[in-house]
Amino acid sequence: MKKTIKFILKGLLGLIILAFLLYTGFRVREYFVGNKYVSYLEKNTLEQTPIADSLVLKFNDQFYNNNLFLVGELHEVATSPIIDVAMFIHLNEKVNITANIAEMDIAQAYYLNKYLNGSSTQNLETILKNWSVFIGQVSKAYRNGKWGKLKDYYQSLPDNKKFKVFGIDKISDFSLLHNLLNEKIPYEYQIPKGEEKLIKWGTANIPKILSNHDFGFNERQLLENIYYNLSNYKNIKYRDEFMFENFKRFYKQNDWANNNLYGCFGFYHTLQGLQRTFAGRLRNSNQPNIKEKMVSINTINTNAHITVLSSYLPSFIADNTEYTRLSFSSDNMFDNYILGIEDFKRAGKRKSINLFQLNADEAPYKHSLRGILNFSLLPFAPSINIKNKNTATTDYFQYIFVVDGADWIQPG
Repeated sequence: MKKTIKFILKGLLGLIILAFLLYTGFRVREYFVGNKYVSYLEKNTLEQTPIADSLVLKFNDQFYNNNLFLVGELHEVATSPIIDVAMFIHLNEKVNITANIAEMDIAQAYYLNKYLNGSSTQNLETILKNWSVFIGQVSKAYRNGKWGKLKDYYQSLPDNKKFKVFGIDKISDFSLLHNLLNEKIPYEYQIPKGEEKLIKWGTANIPKILSNHDFGFNERQLLENIYYNLSNYKNIKYRDEFMFENFKRFYKQNDWANNNLYGCFGFYHTLQGLQRTFAGRLRNSNQPNIKEKMVSINTINTNAHITVLSSYLPSFIADNTEYTRLSFSSDNMFDNYILGIEDFKRAGKRKSINLFQLNADEAPYKHSLRGILNFSLLPFAPSINIKNKNTATTDYFQYIFVVDGADWIQPG
Protein backbone atom coordinates (compact mmCIF):
# COMPACT_ATOMS: atom_id res chain seq x y z
CA MET A 1 0.00 0.00 0.00
CA LYS A 2 2.80 2.40 0.93
CA LYS A 3 4.55 1.60 -2.34
CA THR A 4 1.37 2.36 -4.29
CA ILE A 5 0.91 5.72 -2.53
CA LYS A 6 4.58 6.52 -3.08
CA PHE A 7 4.24 5.66 -6.78
CA ILE A 8 1.14 7.87 -7.15
CA LEU A 9 2.83 10.79 -5.39
CA LYS A 10 5.89 10.47 -7.64
CA GLY A 11 3.61 10.39 -10.65
CA LEU A 12 1.78 13.53 -9.53
CA LEU A 13 5.06 15.30 -8.84
CA GLY A 14 6.28 14.33 -12.29
CA LEU A 15 3.16 15.70 -13.90
CA ILE A 16 3.49 18.98 -11.97
CA ILE A 17 7.12 19.34 -13.03
CA LEU A 18 6.21 18.53 -16.64
CA ALA A 19 3.38 21.06 -16.61
CA PHE A 20 5.70 23.70 -15.14
CA LEU A 21 8.35 23.04 -17.81
CA LEU A 22 5.79 23.16 -20.62
CA TYR A 23 4.28 26.38 -19.26
CA THR A 24 7.67 28.03 -18.82
CA GLY A 25 8.78 26.92 -22.28
CA PHE A 26 5.60 28.31 -23.81
CA ARG A 27 6.04 31.66 -22.05
CA VAL A 28 9.70 31.96 -23.06
CA ARG A 29 8.90 31.09 -26.68
CA GLU A 30 6.00 33.57 -26.74
CA TYR A 31 8.29 36.30 -25.43
CA PHE A 32 10.95 35.87 -28.09
CA VAL A 33 8.52 35.28 -30.96
CA GLY A 34 6.65 38.39 -29.83
CA ASN A 35 9.64 40.74 -29.94
CA LYS A 36 9.13 41.78 -33.57
CA TYR A 37 5.39 42.23 -32.96
CA VAL A 38 6.04 44.44 -29.93
CA SER A 39 8.44 46.54 -31.98
CA TYR A 40 5.79 46.96 -34.67
CA LEU A 41 3.01 47.78 -32.18
CA GLU A 42 5.09 50.44 -30.45
CA LYS A 43 5.48 52.20 -33.82
CA ASN A 44 1.79 51.83 -34.67
CA THR A 45 0.12 52.81 -31.42
CA LEU A 46 -2.67 55.28 -32.18
CA GLU A 47 -4.01 55.95 -28.70
CA GLN A 48 -3.35 55.10 -25.05
CA THR A 49 -5.97 56.61 -22.77
CA PRO A 50 -6.35 55.82 -19.05
CA ILE A 51 -9.78 54.25 -18.43
CA ALA A 52 -10.73 57.08 -16.08
CA ASP A 53 -10.10 59.75 -18.76
CA SER A 54 -12.18 60.84 -21.77
CA LEU A 55 -11.36 58.80 -24.87
CA VAL A 56 -9.95 60.96 -27.66
CA LEU A 57 -9.37 59.10 -30.93
CA LYS A 58 -7.11 59.56 -33.91
CA PHE A 59 -6.42 57.38 -36.94
CA ASN A 60 -4.24 57.53 -40.02
CA ASP A 61 -5.67 58.99 -43.25
CA GLN A 62 -6.03 55.51 -44.80
CA PHE A 63 -8.62 54.60 -42.18
CA TYR A 64 -11.07 57.33 -43.20
CA ASN A 65 -11.17 56.11 -46.82
CA ASN A 66 -13.47 53.26 -45.80
CA ASN A 67 -17.25 53.31 -46.20
CA LEU A 68 -18.29 50.75 -43.58
CA PHE A 69 -16.81 50.94 -40.08
CA LEU A 70 -17.49 47.95 -37.80
CA VAL A 71 -16.59 47.94 -34.10
CA GLY A 72 -16.53 44.60 -32.28
CA GLU A 73 -17.01 44.63 -28.52
CA LEU A 74 -17.37 42.42 -25.49
CA HIS A 75 -20.79 43.71 -24.43
CA GLU A 76 -20.50 43.08 -20.70
CA VAL A 77 -17.64 45.44 -19.74
CA ALA A 78 -18.03 49.09 -18.76
CA THR A 79 -15.67 50.43 -21.43
CA SER A 80 -17.69 49.01 -24.35
CA PRO A 81 -20.34 51.77 -24.57
CA ILE A 82 -17.59 54.34 -24.00
CA ILE A 83 -15.65 53.09 -27.03
CA ASP A 84 -18.80 52.76 -29.14
CA VAL A 85 -20.00 56.32 -28.49
CA ALA A 86 -16.51 57.79 -28.90
CA MET A 87 -16.01 55.95 -32.20
CA PHE A 88 -19.37 56.98 -33.60
CA ILE A 89 -18.99 60.65 -32.67
CA HIS A 90 -15.43 60.74 -33.98
CA LEU A 91 -16.42 59.22 -37.33
CA ASN A 92 -19.52 61.35 -37.72
CA GLU A 93 -17.43 64.47 -37.20
CA LYS A 94 -14.77 63.24 -39.65
CA VAL A 95 -16.71 61.58 -42.48
CA ASN A 96 -20.43 62.14 -41.75
CA ILE A 97 -22.04 58.80 -40.88
CA THR A 98 -25.40 58.34 -42.61
CA ALA A 99 -26.54 55.19 -40.85
CA ASN A 100 -25.86 53.48 -37.53
CA ILE A 101 -26.30 49.76 -38.28
CA ALA A 102 -27.47 48.20 -35.03
CA GLU A 103 -27.62 44.73 -33.50
CA MET A 104 -31.38 45.02 -32.89
CA ASP A 105 -34.62 44.29 -34.72
CA ILE A 106 -36.67 46.51 -37.00
CA ALA A 107 -39.26 47.59 -34.41
CA GLN A 108 -36.64 48.39 -31.78
CA ALA A 109 -34.75 50.55 -34.30
CA TYR A 110 -37.97 52.35 -35.31
CA TYR A 111 -38.77 53.38 -31.75
CA LEU A 112 -35.12 54.10 -30.98
CA ASN A 113 -35.04 56.66 -33.79
CA LYS A 114 -38.09 58.32 -32.25
CA TYR A 115 -36.31 58.24 -28.87
CA LEU A 116 -33.26 59.94 -30.40
CA ASN A 117 -35.27 62.75 -31.96
CA GLY A 118 -37.41 63.19 -28.84
CA SER A 119 -40.75 62.13 -30.36
CA SER A 120 -41.16 58.77 -28.59
CA THR A 121 -43.59 58.24 -25.75
CA GLN A 122 -41.69 55.06 -24.78
CA ASN A 123 -38.57 55.11 -22.64
CA LEU A 124 -35.33 53.34 -23.47
CA GLU A 125 -35.99 50.48 -21.05
CA THR A 126 -39.29 49.64 -22.79
CA ILE A 127 -37.85 49.90 -26.29
CA LEU A 128 -34.96 47.57 -25.45
CA LYS A 129 -36.83 45.27 -23.08
CA ASN A 130 -36.14 42.20 -25.27
CA TRP A 131 -32.95 43.37 -26.99
CA SER A 132 -30.73 40.56 -28.29
CA VAL A 133 -27.83 42.30 -26.51
CA PHE A 134 -28.78 40.88 -23.12
CA ILE A 135 -26.77 43.33 -21.00
CA GLY A 136 -28.83 46.10 -22.64
CA GLN A 137 -32.02 44.51 -21.32
CA VAL A 138 -30.86 44.40 -17.72
CA SER A 139 -28.49 47.36 -17.35
CA LYS A 140 -29.56 50.98 -17.30
CA ALA A 141 -25.87 51.90 -17.23
CA TYR A 142 -25.31 50.15 -20.57
CA ARG A 143 -28.42 51.59 -22.23
CA ASN A 144 -27.76 55.13 -21.06
CA GLY A 145 -24.03 54.83 -21.64
CA LYS A 146 -24.70 54.00 -25.28
CA TRP A 147 -28.06 55.29 -26.52
CA GLY A 148 -28.64 57.91 -23.85
CA LYS A 149 -25.39 59.64 -24.77
CA LEU A 150 -26.05 59.25 -28.49
CA LYS A 151 -29.44 60.93 -27.94
CA ASP A 152 -27.72 63.94 -26.36
CA TYR A 153 -25.30 64.02 -29.27
CA TYR A 154 -28.03 63.58 -31.89
CA GLN A 155 -30.05 66.49 -30.55
CA SER A 156 -26.99 68.75 -30.66
CA LEU A 157 -26.40 68.10 -34.38
CA PRO A 158 -27.41 70.26 -37.33
CA ASP A 159 -29.72 68.51 -39.80
CA ASN A 160 -26.91 67.69 -42.25
CA LYS A 161 -25.08 65.71 -39.55
CA LYS A 162 -28.03 63.75 -38.18
CA PHE A 163 -28.08 59.98 -38.60
CA LYS A 164 -30.60 57.14 -38.57
CA VAL A 165 -30.46 53.80 -36.76
CA PHE A 166 -31.20 50.68 -38.84
CA GLY A 167 -32.00 47.45 -37.00
CA ILE A 168 -30.77 44.49 -39.01
CA ASP A 169 -31.10 41.69 -36.46
CA LYS A 170 -33.74 38.95 -36.34
CA ILE A 171 -37.00 39.91 -34.60
CA SER A 172 -36.56 39.61 -30.85
CA ASP A 173 -39.53 41.62 -29.52
CA PHE A 174 -42.86 40.53 -31.02
CA SER A 175 -44.80 42.62 -28.51
CA LEU A 176 -43.06 45.80 -29.65
CA LEU A 177 -43.60 44.79 -33.28
CA HIS A 178 -47.31 44.28 -32.52
CA ASN A 179 -47.46 47.85 -31.21
CA LEU A 180 -45.76 49.15 -34.34
CA LEU A 181 -48.13 47.30 -36.67
CA ASN A 182 -51.12 48.65 -34.75
CA GLU A 183 -49.79 52.16 -35.36
CA LYS A 184 -49.24 51.66 -39.09
CA ILE A 185 -52.04 49.32 -40.21
CA PRO A 186 -55.62 50.65 -40.66
CA TYR A 187 -57.71 50.25 -37.52
CA GLU A 188 -60.21 47.78 -39.04
CA TYR A 189 -57.62 44.99 -38.99
CA GLN A 190 -57.36 42.87 -35.86
CA ILE A 191 -53.70 42.02 -35.33
CA PRO A 192 -53.09 39.01 -33.07
CA LYS A 193 -50.46 38.94 -30.33
CA GLY A 194 -47.78 36.32 -29.82
CA GLU A 195 -44.89 35.12 -31.96
CA GLU A 196 -46.58 32.29 -33.90
CA LYS A 197 -49.85 34.12 -34.50
CA LEU A 198 -48.13 37.34 -35.54
CA ILE A 199 -45.82 35.56 -37.99
CA LYS A 200 -48.76 33.73 -39.56
CA TRP A 201 -50.97 36.83 -39.68
CA GLY A 202 -48.26 39.14 -41.04
CA THR A 203 -47.13 36.69 -43.73
CA ALA A 204 -50.70 36.21 -44.94
CA ASN A 205 -52.09 39.75 -44.59
CA ILE A 206 -49.44 42.45 -44.99
CA PRO A 207 -49.15 42.01 -48.81
CA LYS A 208 -52.95 42.29 -49.16
CA ILE A 209 -53.05 45.38 -46.96
CA LEU A 210 -50.29 47.02 -48.99
CA SER A 211 -52.20 46.23 -52.16
CA ASN A 212 -55.55 47.51 -50.90
CA HIS A 213 -54.51 50.71 -49.11
CA ASP A 214 -52.53 53.84 -49.83
CA PHE A 215 -49.43 54.44 -47.72
CA GLY A 216 -46.73 57.06 -47.79
CA PHE A 217 -43.40 55.97 -49.26
CA ASN A 218 -41.64 55.53 -45.90
CA GLU A 219 -44.53 53.69 -44.25
CA ARG A 220 -44.95 51.36 -47.23
CA GLN A 221 -41.25 50.53 -47.18
CA LEU A 222 -41.37 49.94 -43.42
CA LEU A 223 -44.29 47.51 -43.80
CA GLU A 224 -42.54 45.73 -46.68
CA ASN A 225 -39.47 45.26 -44.48
CA ILE A 226 -41.59 44.02 -41.58
CA TYR A 227 -43.22 41.52 -43.95
CA TYR A 228 -39.79 40.33 -45.10
CA ASN A 229 -38.66 39.79 -41.51
CA LEU A 230 -41.84 37.96 -40.52
CA SER A 231 -42.04 35.77 -43.62
CA ASN A 232 -38.39 34.75 -43.33
CA TYR A 233 -38.27 34.39 -39.57
CA LYS A 234 -38.20 30.59 -39.71
CA ASN A 235 -36.47 30.24 -43.08
CA ILE A 236 -33.32 32.11 -42.07
CA LYS A 237 -31.99 30.28 -39.03
CA TYR A 238 -28.83 32.19 -38.16
CA ARG A 239 -28.74 35.74 -36.83
CA ASP A 240 -25.68 36.68 -38.88
CA GLU A 241 -27.42 35.58 -42.07
CA PHE A 242 -30.49 37.63 -41.11
CA MET A 243 -28.27 40.65 -40.43
CA PHE A 244 -26.66 40.23 -43.84
CA GLU A 245 -29.96 39.89 -45.72
CA ASN A 246 -31.50 42.88 -43.95
CA PHE A 247 -28.35 44.90 -44.59
CA LYS A 248 -28.58 44.14 -48.32
CA ARG A 249 -32.20 45.32 -48.40
CA PHE A 250 -31.41 48.56 -46.58
CA TYR A 251 -28.30 49.07 -48.72
CA LYS A 252 -30.34 48.99 -51.91
CA GLN A 253 -33.35 50.88 -50.55
CA ASN A 254 -31.25 53.76 -49.20
CA ASP A 255 -28.62 53.88 -51.95
CA TRP A 256 -25.74 53.44 -49.52
CA ALA A 257 -23.06 52.80 -52.17
CA ASN A 258 -21.50 56.22 -51.63
CA ASN A 259 -22.47 56.76 -47.99
CA ASN A 260 -20.51 56.14 -44.81
CA LEU A 261 -21.94 53.56 -42.42
CA TYR A 262 -21.14 52.51 -38.86
CA GLY A 263 -22.06 49.54 -36.70
CA CYS A 264 -21.11 48.25 -33.26
CA PHE A 265 -21.69 44.54 -32.66
CA GLY A 266 -20.53 41.69 -30.52
CA PHE A 267 -16.90 40.77 -31.29
CA TYR A 268 -17.74 37.63 -33.30
CA HIS A 269 -20.08 39.34 -35.79
CA THR A 270 -17.38 41.72 -37.04
CA LEU A 271 -14.73 39.09 -37.89
CA GLN A 272 -14.35 39.35 -41.66
CA GLY A 273 -12.36 36.15 -42.18
CA LEU A 274 -15.13 33.79 -41.02
CA GLN A 275 -17.63 32.95 -43.74
CA ARG A 276 -20.72 32.75 -41.52
CA THR A 277 -20.32 36.01 -39.61
CA PHE A 278 -22.10 39.21 -40.64
CA ALA A 279 -18.78 40.79 -41.65
CA GLY A 280 -17.61 37.61 -43.36
CA ARG A 281 -20.76 37.45 -45.47
CA LEU A 282 -20.27 41.10 -46.44
CA ARG A 283 -16.65 40.47 -47.39
CA ASN A 284 -17.69 37.63 -49.69
CA SER A 285 -20.56 39.60 -51.23
CA ASN A 286 -20.66 41.85 -54.27
CA GLN A 287 -22.02 44.91 -52.49
CA PRO A 288 -20.48 48.03 -54.11
CA ASN A 289 -17.89 49.81 -51.95
CA ILE A 290 -18.12 47.19 -49.20
CA LYS A 291 -15.57 44.42 -49.78
CA GLU A 292 -12.67 46.83 -50.33
CA LYS A 293 -14.10 49.63 -48.19
CA MET A 294 -14.90 47.83 -44.94
CA VAL A 295 -12.80 48.00 -41.79
CA SER A 296 -13.17 46.10 -38.51
CA ILE A 297 -11.93 47.55 -35.24
CA ASN A 298 -12.19 44.84 -32.62
CA THR A 299 -11.67 44.78 -28.88
CA ILE A 300 -9.95 42.39 -26.49
CA ASN A 301 -9.78 42.71 -22.72
CA THR A 302 -7.27 41.85 -20.03
CA ASN A 303 -7.72 42.01 -16.25
CA ALA A 304 -11.40 42.78 -16.73
CA HIS A 305 -14.63 41.95 -14.94
CA ILE A 306 -17.78 41.07 -16.86
CA THR A 307 -21.47 40.91 -15.93
CA VAL A 308 -22.87 37.36 -15.98
CA LEU A 309 -26.14 35.86 -14.78
CA SER A 310 -25.25 33.85 -11.67
CA SER A 311 -27.59 31.04 -12.75
CA TYR A 312 -25.31 30.43 -15.78
CA LEU A 313 -22.32 29.70 -13.56
CA PRO A 314 -21.24 26.83 -11.29
CA SER A 315 -22.07 27.64 -7.67
CA PHE A 316 -18.42 27.81 -6.62
CA ILE A 317 -17.84 30.64 -9.13
CA ALA A 318 -21.11 32.56 -8.85
CA ASP A 319 -21.76 35.39 -6.41
CA ASN A 320 -24.71 35.13 -4.01
CA THR A 321 -26.65 37.65 -6.08
CA GLU A 322 -28.60 37.55 -9.37
CA TYR A 323 -25.55 38.72 -11.32
CA THR A 324 -21.90 37.85 -10.84
CA ARG A 325 -18.96 40.22 -11.27
CA LEU A 326 -16.77 37.65 -13.00
CA SER A 327 -13.05 37.97 -13.69
CA PHE A 328 -12.17 37.74 -17.38
CA SER A 329 -8.89 38.11 -19.24
CA SER A 330 -7.70 37.10 -22.68
CA ASP A 331 -4.38 35.99 -21.17
CA ASN A 332 -6.10 33.26 -19.12
CA MET A 333 -5.27 29.82 -20.54
CA PHE A 334 -8.23 28.25 -18.76
CA ASP A 335 -10.71 30.61 -20.39
CA ASN A 336 -9.81 32.05 -23.79
CA TYR A 337 -6.10 32.64 -24.34
CA ILE A 338 -5.19 34.68 -27.42
CA LEU A 339 -1.80 33.92 -28.90
CA GLY A 340 0.18 37.15 -28.91
CA ILE A 341 -1.78 38.76 -26.09
CA GLU A 342 1.48 39.38 -24.24
CA ASP A 343 2.70 41.46 -27.21
CA PHE A 344 -0.24 43.82 -26.79
CA LYS A 345 0.33 43.99 -23.05
CA ARG A 346 4.02 44.81 -23.49
CA ALA A 347 3.28 47.57 -26.03
CA GLY A 348 0.23 48.93 -24.23
CA LYS A 349 -0.38 50.64 -20.91
CA ARG A 350 -2.12 49.16 -17.90
CA LYS A 351 -5.55 50.40 -16.80
CA SER A 352 -5.92 51.98 -20.23
CA ILE A 353 -7.67 51.78 -23.58
CA ASN A 354 -4.91 51.05 -26.10
CA LEU A 355 -5.54 51.36 -29.83
CA PHE A 356 -3.24 49.71 -32.39
CA GLN A 357 -3.21 49.63 -36.19
CA LEU A 358 -2.46 46.11 -37.43
CA ASN A 359 -2.37 46.63 -41.22
CA ALA A 360 0.32 49.29 -41.68
CA ASP A 361 3.22 48.77 -44.07
CA GLU A 362 5.44 45.82 -43.12
CA ALA A 363 2.92 44.66 -40.51
CA PRO A 364 3.70 41.11 -39.33
CA TYR A 365 -0.03 40.65 -38.69
CA LYS A 366 -0.51 40.46 -42.46
CA HIS A 367 1.43 37.20 -42.50
CA SER A 368 0.39 35.37 -39.33
CA LEU A 369 -2.62 34.61 -37.15
CA ARG A 370 -1.06 36.07 -34.05
CA GLY A 371 -3.67 38.13 -32.24
CA ILE A 372 -6.63 36.02 -33.42
CA LEU A 373 -5.65 32.38 -32.79
CA ASN A 374 -6.94 31.31 -29.39
CA PHE A 375 -7.26 28.27 -27.19
CA SER A 376 -8.52 27.13 -23.80
CA LEU A 377 -7.35 24.37 -21.51
CA LEU A 378 -10.97 23.81 -20.51
CA PRO A 379 -13.02 22.09 -23.23
CA PHE A 380 -16.26 23.95 -22.37
CA ALA A 381 -14.75 27.45 -22.42
CA PRO A 382 -15.81 29.65 -25.38
CA SER A 383 -13.37 30.05 -28.25
CA ILE A 384 -13.32 31.09 -31.90
CA ASN A 385 -12.24 28.30 -34.21
CA ILE A 386 -9.97 29.61 -36.96
CA LYS A 387 -10.00 26.77 -39.48
CA ASN A 388 -8.38 28.46 -42.47
CA LYS A 389 -4.69 28.61 -41.62
CA ASN A 390 -3.98 30.33 -44.96
CA THR A 391 -5.54 33.52 -43.61
CA ALA A 392 -3.87 36.21 -41.49
CA THR A 393 -4.99 38.36 -38.57
CA THR A 394 -5.72 41.33 -40.82
CA ASP A 395 -8.20 39.21 -42.79
CA TYR A 396 -10.35 39.29 -39.62
CA PHE A 397 -9.79 42.83 -38.29
CA GLN A 398 -7.42 45.67 -39.09
CA TYR A 399 -7.35 47.72 -35.88
CA ILE A 400 -7.68 46.63 -32.28
CA PHE A 401 -8.57 48.13 -28.94
CA VAL A 402 -6.73 46.37 -26.13
CA VAL A 403 -8.44 47.36 -22.89
CA ASP A 404 -6.81 46.58 -19.57
CA GLY A 405 -8.68 46.78 -16.28
CA ALA A 406 -12.26 47.37 -17.44
CA ASP A 407 -14.90 46.84 -14.77
CA TRP A 408 -18.24 45.09 -15.16
CA ILE A 409 -21.38 46.93 -16.20
CA GLN A 410 -23.63 47.49 -13.23
CA PRO A 411 -26.92 45.59 -13.75
CA GLY A 412 -30.27 47.04 -12.80
